[in-house]
Amino acid sequence: MMYWQQHSLLNLSADMYGNADHGSHDGPGADPGHLGSGTIVRLEQNTIWVRWAGDKAQPNVGQAVEVRLTDKDRPCGTFRSKITVQRWDDDGSPLVGLANPRDMQGSDQRRQPRAELMLPAHFFHMATKGVLLPFRERRVKHPAVIRDLSETGAQILANDELPQEARIIMTFTFRSAKFEEACDVVWSRAVGERYVFGLHFNQLNLALQDILRTQPLPRR
Repeated sequence: MMYWQQHSLLNLSADMYGNADHGSHDGPGADPGHLGSGTIVRLEQNTIWVRWAGDKAQPNVGQAVEVRLTDKDRPCGTFRSKITVQRWDDDGSPLVGLANPRDMQGSDQRRQPRAELMLPAHFFHMATKGVLLPFRERRVKHPAVIRDLSETGAQILANDELPQEARIIMTFTFRSAKFEEACDVVWSRAVGERYVFGLHFNQLNLALQDILRTQPLPRR
């Protein structure tokens, strides 16, 4: 199931960015590329509807935008699209229609340095949306490869699909130490017959945190 399907986008906050000459003029310190923000309230086959918020004027129809998604201030992903329509909702609030993206990138907005690598790992799918899976399903080992790693989360490549809001336990060895981390799936996308997942650590192991903060990180 692709990340931008209904269950994974509704009610997320959407900040839109464009070229600097289309941006904000709110005074010193304002991000010149920030066009405004809103909340995703409706999904249709070709359109993502955003309820516009704040005092900024809606972007122009036809304007290309980068949309950065957050859930309660936690970055969830980003995609590029364009404004296809503007209208008013039944309650009088302004709506902006975005073209459905062909692809969505995961949350690359993490502020912590990332260790970029191809690290073998495996995980166990424990629960979805807070509901514990049956014991037999929780014991199935799923192979994966960690593509990047930070203090807040990781990006992995796996053969098996996972639903949004899945809770997993991921096991891997890094810098000669073995780690077992509880993670939540915050975004996903299909890559051919495989899947890329963005993970958020629930409570990072202090030893792993120390490695990421104090030792040089491998780079691709």
